[in-house]
Amino acid sequence: MRKLNLISGALGLATLALTACSNEMPVDKNVVAEQAETRFLRVSIANTPSTRADETFAIGTEDENKVGSIMLKFFDASGNPLNDVTTTKVDGTDTGWKDNTGDPIPSVGVFKEAVMQVNIPRGTNFPSYVMCYINPVDYAADMNNKSMYELRSEERADYSDDSDNFAMTNSVYYGSNPLTGASQVKISATPILPEQLVTSLDAINETGEDGKPVYQSVEIYVERYAAKVNFTLNQAEGAIKDQTVGAYTLSFEPEMWSINADAPTMYVVKRFADNDAETTGIPSYAKVQESLGGWTDWNNANLHRSYWACSPGFYAKNFPLVSDNIIDYVAENPLTGEDAGNTTGAGVAVGDYALRYYSYNQITDASNNSEGFGKPVSKDGTNSKYVLENTMGKDAFDCQNPKAAAPSVIVVGSYSIKKGETEVTNPAGFYTYNSNLYYRETVPEADVEGKTIMDALLASNQILFTDQTGTLLNANASATVKNYFEVVHPSKAVRELQGNQPIPHRYVTLQLKSGLPSYEGLYYRPMGTDERRAVTAAVVDQLNLQLWSQLGVARVYNQNKGYFSIPIQHLGVWENTTYKDGLPPIENGVINWKNVRVGDFGLVRNHVYDIQVAGIDGMASGIDNLNNPLVPSMEENEYFVKYKINILNWRIVPVQNNIILK
Repeated sequence: MRKLNLISGALGLATLALTACSNEMPVDKNVVAEQAETRFLRVSIANTPSTRADETFAIGTEDENKVGSIMLKFFDASGNPLNDVTTTKVDGTDTGWKDNTGDPIPSVGVFKEAVMQVNIPRGTNFPSYVMCYINPVDYAADMNNKSMYELRSEERADYSDDSDNFAMTNSVYYGSNPLTGASQVKISATPILPEQLVTSLDAINETGEDGKPVYQSVEIYVERYAAKVNFTLNQAEGAIKDQTVGAYTLSFEPEMWSINADAPTMYVVKRFADNDAETTGIPSYAKVQESLGGWTDWNNANLHRSYWACSPGFYAKNFPLVSDNIIDYVAENPLTGEDAGNTTGAGVAVGDYALRYYSYNQITDASNNSEGFGKPVSKDGTNSKYVLENTMGKDAFDCQNPKAAAPSVIVVGSYSIKKGETEVTNPAGFYTYNSNLYYRETVPEADVEGKTIMDALLASNQILFTDQTGTLLNANASATVKNYFEVVHPSKAVRELQGNQPIPHRYVTLQLKSGLPSYEGLYYRPMGTDERRAVTAAVVDQLNLQLWSQLGVARVYNQNKGYFSIPIQHLGVWENTTYKDGLPPIENGVINWKNVRVGDFGLVRNHVYDIQVAGIDGMASGIDNLNNPLVPSMEENEYFVKYKINILNWRIVPVQNNIILK
């Protein structure tokens, strides 16, 4: 007997060429019940493994497969909801979970069967399609009024129900519709053949000579909402290489990891569409194929599943270049309600930005149960996180910072410092500037020859003076004059003078403090003159722009903290692969984002992504304010990428391994 298959998976790669009609909606062939009818329907619910890129599958854990509640939602032949059609499970027909041994569909792990009594009121259209909701999330009353077509625009903010059971619903793919005879059409709800609605309980239980039921089960294939990310960082001796900055040796200690640039919502039912308008048409198979730039393995009708979808963020056009874009927005448009205390925009989607970027403090705060928060970097194994579906559209790759559009694994940690053989205790943090290391306010006792970043920047000053005769301000300035300055990220007012150019927040420089009552003993030379004038509040922003331009920037590691960001490949830019006019997506260890296709990066429901970092051989990006959102920018170091994406009953997305962070 064939089974109703609950597909839980990751990414599957099977080649299939389909051609035909693009509309998921059937033709109108409704049959009206002339009197109240009771029919019986055999269903077989299968809990499937996850998928992997080579189309192998893995059975989920007991928790991942747990079924707390099941809801069947029926539609007529036109795709309209049948709110009055109800079902009752016939006692004794639930056989419990059984192994799926011998079944020809490898994406099914275990299944259970049931016979359902279907009650059809008089005057109601007969059911032609059914959707199965397992452990439904926020199944609001107005869902009853949604057609099959409209369900693709319904969003949910969680992948599990109130009991933490994984939510699942029908697998959506392109295949053949047995009710209409159409091929290569989008299949959302499972078709019900007229002969599957049997008139009596005795008939539904009738068996043939082979001992199998005469009446075919309705096969419902279901996917989990969640995507699963496994992360491993090799911490064997020598895997995380020390870094040299001037006379100093820096050793990175990884602390926590999480998913960054994640999506706050996902669609209840997999969506394929060119835009997010509720009225936009459903694309044909050929149109989806074209949008994926030649990726031909995104759909497998034989396994009743696809390995791609459009998330709400798929349609976003703008992404932050750096955290300034988020912080500046929140400063002008304060967050309200539950986010009233969030002054930096970390962990929430703000303005036009569809994704969320987390701060160091959020990632390391084990007391907060939000899914944005991290897990310890295990020293002896792998741990996992579950997230909502999140995919990237063409506009994301064409934007100024596609790194911020790709969901990523972010690893945060701390540096310890040695000078020669001497360990330096330095809890406040450090800066790198002109290939040297400098401290914050004070120099540690263990490094008497060390310097602060303030003194290093003052020593390079060429635009400020301590008198009208032209004595340059330097590190020997009085404590009073030094107190006029701070080493900080340029303010928005200063950046606006530079053409409103945002820069990574870890970039800091010497700046005059704004709003002081006096800058006595400090002079500057106006542009185009030889005279020295006293510094006043009116010229502070302009002088800060000049200081930034003349001194450049230092990179700050507040409390010695830094991070690495690893974009998550879906089908990924594989090593030795070329496309788009023969250009390689990775060259000399750097991702060429202009050569990346739609479908290469992202997180798709019911896929498992194994991210395996073989080592670290580079400097982490520094962190300034530990409450600021961490936005990977285009100028950051790349790493050589070897991905494997595993999609398990979950589908396993071949493993993304041998990654060296630089």
